[in-house]
Amino acid sequence: MPSKQAIIDNVAEYNSAQLAGYIRGGIVSYDELCEEPEFSAHTRKEVRDLLVNSEDSDWQNAVAIDTIEGFDRYLQCYSEGKYRNEAREAKKRLKNLSLNNEIEDKWNNLDKTDKAALETFISSYPNSSYIAEAQKHLSQISRGKYAVSSIKRLRQEIDGEGDPTAIINIIKSYLEREAISVSQLYSEIQTNPNLLSSKVIDQLEEKRVIDFIDLERNAKINPKFIEFITNNDVNSPVINIDSTPIESIGSRTTEVYFWGIPSSGKTCALGAIMSEARHGGYIEFAEPNNKCQGLHYMTILSQIFEGGTEVFKLPEGTQTDAIFEMSYVFKKQKMDYPVTFIDLAGETIDSMFRKNAKISLPPKKQAGLDTACKLLTGNSGINRKIHFFVLEYNGHTKKYKDLTQDTLLTGAMTFIKDTGIFRTETDAIYLLVTKSDLSGATSKEERDEILKKYIKKHYYQFYNGLRALCNINEINEGNVDIIPFSLGEVCFQNLCLFDNSTARTVVEVIMSRAKGFKTGKLAKILGKLKK
Repeated sequence: MPSKQAIIDNVAEYNSAQLAGYIRGGIVSYDELCEEPEFSAHTRKEVRDLLVNSEDSDWQNAVAIDTIEGFDRYLQCYSEGKYRNEAREAKKRLKNLSLNNEIEDKWNNLDKTDKAALETFISSYPNSSYIAEAQKHLSQISRGKYAVSSIKRLRQEIDGEGDPTAIINIIKSYLEREAISVSQLYSEIQTNPNLLSSKVIDQLEEKRVIDFIDLERNAKINPKFIEFITNNDVNSPVINIDSTPIESIGSRTTEVYFWGIPSSGKTCALGAIMSEARHGGYIEFAEPNNKCQGLHYMTILSQIFEGGTEVFKLPEGTQTDAIFEMSYVFKKQKMDYPVTFIDLAGETIDSMFRKNAKISLPPKKQAGLDTACKLLTGNSGINRKIHFFVLEYNGHTKKYKDLTQDTLLTGAMTFIKDTGIFRTETDAIYLLVTKSDLSGATSKEERDEILKKYIKKHYYQFYNGLRALCNINEINEGNVDIIPFSLGEVCFQNLCLFDNSTARTVVEVIMSRAKGFKTGKLAKILGKLKK
């Protein structure tokens, strides 16, 4: 079969039947041959006659094939043919069908969450039947973007509000004006199970704003917490005990001080530690001193994690201006270890900071600071002293009276250094980091490394200041150990699946530092002192 150019260059060498066949075969068009001088008038007429006689059959073939190429061949052969308009319409129809197939394929394979891809599709196929749906997806993406901002605003409003009824009204307002959806609320609860209190959760379910089944399924909440809310009163126990002033700590005891600003988790940590000391099995028996100033407070704290249930309710924060003394004699392997826990008031650190900043204190706060300093420096050369500074993991942004924890602690540390509080028989200083389970670590080594980096990053001045004090005063060989601490799985702010493992670690640390006496010897010593 000759090529198109060969036919044009040698048109005179082909007879009319051959040329008509080449035209019908789509190799060359009649109009193209007419441009050649050697395509004589006689040959033209013969070719045209042959084509006229075959046009109907060629048209039927084109219709039967029903392709753009087939109709193109017809138009090439019969540019002025009687079916030329039908051929052009058929080509247009097939091109539209091909375009629709292309659009459908593009749409089916399009990432409907990709804003740029949706915009490209709309600009490329502005008349597509999918335009309305594409624009709907764009709108959803835009709403989703603003919903993220709405969730952020919701968090901010909730964080600044302590009234459960007000929090519920805020959430209902966001849902009613479609600033957020219920599914987004579940997603936020899954991300932060302590976003809302158990009381708020209970009331939201009662008002049919959320559903307990969906809470478990969509927010991935442990069903034990949901079961507890369903069957129990969720109000947190309130520990509000008036403390009488402490004149001094008894001698022949190891003094264990717990420091922390309000909301650091100090109260719950103390409760877990004392509960573990009493019932954890590491210590054979913990005998409370029924004459100690904080007996009532000590009894309540040590029972927070008792009762034979899996889920425990955490107490509300205690008063910030009270100091409690809680004394035990721990008995282990025929040895007595007298230990006195001192829960320093949350205001103590703030008062030390303000004193260091030359800010005068009201009489009541000054009296509280004087009491704390008297206790901290008392029994010089007699009692061992251990200090735990309680810090909340990821709590560095929290403020107390508009001041960050690091600012308060650094100022207090300077006050401690200037007043010489840690010069008298201080045996060790520790940083107890609560909520350490939120570090995301999968091993002890990884957790310890994460906590160390966290402390150095967010409490740099305070941490280095304590280390300097330990070096100067030869405390714990110049080290400030970081101890991870967790109550276990905490949900809805005040519900806890208690894990005693880190509390036991603290008890072991205390026992390793506490001074022990052979059973019976302590009583003799104290008896002689009384005489």
